[in-house]
Amino acid sequence: MVIPPDEYTLRKCFLVALREPLHHEVLMRGLTAEFSNITELTREASQVEDAMCYDLVMHQDLQSSSNAALLKSVAPVAWTDNLP
Repeated sequence: MVIPPDEYTLRKCFLVALREPLHHEVLMRGLTAEFSNITELTREASQVEDAMCYDLVMHQDLQSSSNAALLKSVAPVAWTDNLP
């Protein structure tokens, strides 16, 4: 007969399954398999993941906007300007 894992094992497996940056940040926020319940762990992991995605998108947007500003600051050159 199959026996489901106990609560601690479930929490430990959950933490181990997280990607390393996410796992590290959840632990840095003080949550552990020993002292946190699964609801706290999943909520915090979700919030951290959302923040990481937000930071990634914002970083990409900043790079795109700075590249766009750089392109706008360069005067357009017609290809015929270089003809003899």
